[in-house]
Amino acid sequence: RLFVTESEVDERLAQQARMYAEQAGFGPGKAHALAILGNVALVRREFAEAFRLLGQAVGQYRESGALRSEPGVRTLIWLGTASVKVDREKYARRIYEKARTLASRLDIQGLEGRALWGLGRLAWTEGDHGRATSLMLEARSAFEESEDLIDLSEVMFNLGEIYREQGKLDEALAAVHQSIRLIERLGN
Repeated sequence: RLFVTESEVDERLAQQARMYAEQAGFGPGKAHALAILGNVALVRREFAEAFRLLGQAVGQYRESGALRSEPGVRTLIWLGTASVKVDREKYARRIYEKARTLASRLDIQGLEGRALWGLGRLAWTEGDHGRATSLMLEARSAFEESEDLIDLSEVMFNLGEIYREQGKLDEALAAVHQSIRLIERLGN
């Protein structure tokens, strides 16, 4: 093959990092490498493998005492996503709640927003539009505070869809327009 994908490079580097961390007995490094491998599996849509690797990564973060860190919280959010993909919604909710709590304590607003967004999507798929809207609005505030315009544009689009499903067409249009303005501002 002539070309190597970005995920293949990430996977190779994560495998090397995992090996070095294991040799050095560095738990947080091993956890981070497992998390990257799990995220690569998510990108490849290998959800069962992602769930397995990310679960191992969270366990390693806990064991090493490093779960209360930005990489630890990010890994929890990835595990929440993988959990949804393998039909473990109750587990995903617990994971997203843990990520939300840790992100709030660590004052990592962008990751708190992602955890809230995950919880909002769960509520939405369960048909609880009121709770979904509330969580998405909290996520929007976190993304505004962290100035994460990409995630903000996506959560606004999701809010527009939720409002549309509820027949709140004016709110839906306003949310989608805000999403479009953000995307244009980003030049995407």
